Amino acid sequence: MHLFLCNVVPRLWELFAGENEKLGEDQPCLIPKSVCQTIGREIKAGRPTVPLSQAGSLRNIYNHSGSYKAVDCTYFLLSDGEVVLADRIPEEFFKMFMCLCKAGRLLFKPSALTKDELKAADKLLKRFCHASYTHVYAGKVERLRLCRATIVALLDVTANLHSCGPDWSFWQFPAERLIGTHTRLIRSRRFPYAALTTAVSAKYSA
Repeated sequence: MHLFLCNVVPRLWELFAGENEKLGEDQPCLIPKSVCQTIGREIKAGRPTVPLSQAGSLRNIYNHSGSYKAVDCTYFLLSDGEVVLADRIPEEFFKMFMCLCKAGRLLFKPSALTKDELKAADKLLKRFCHASYTHVYAGKVERLRLCRATIVALLDVTANLHSCGPDWSFWQFPAERLIGTHTRLIRSRRFPYAALTTAVSAKYSA
């Protein structure tokens, strides 16, 4: 989940929007600024059409991409990304995005995965990685920074799921939210671990 939603999807948007580490004019895929703004408005305009529990994810990606959380990236990958990017990026990049999109729809569903679904997801992720290195990196030295380890790590996803079970059974986002609440419990900078242990013990004893 972290790999998909906190690394790969945000980097894809940076690539499409031309914000990828300031590679200059050699951007492999660049959506004009006016089109990026239109995409952001279209995503935001979809709020009245979805349930309230999901509407919070429909934020203007052009204005708020830097603060997009995992839930926002999930909605972009599985729902509106396909619609807003169609006919706005080169065909080879759209096909690359759709490989990741289809793999996500298989892997993120809240039910058990079959062997056939895992195989299908594995093929889609391999196609995505191949397309990334063929069209994004393209063997150019000036694009070496686009060869990210997170792209290669996608090749291990299905093997990990085969060993550990569905992603929702061991994802870490709820634990991270809990950990995020602990920082304000640390009252001592000199002994932070002891202070945190004392505060957590007192909190749950109460």
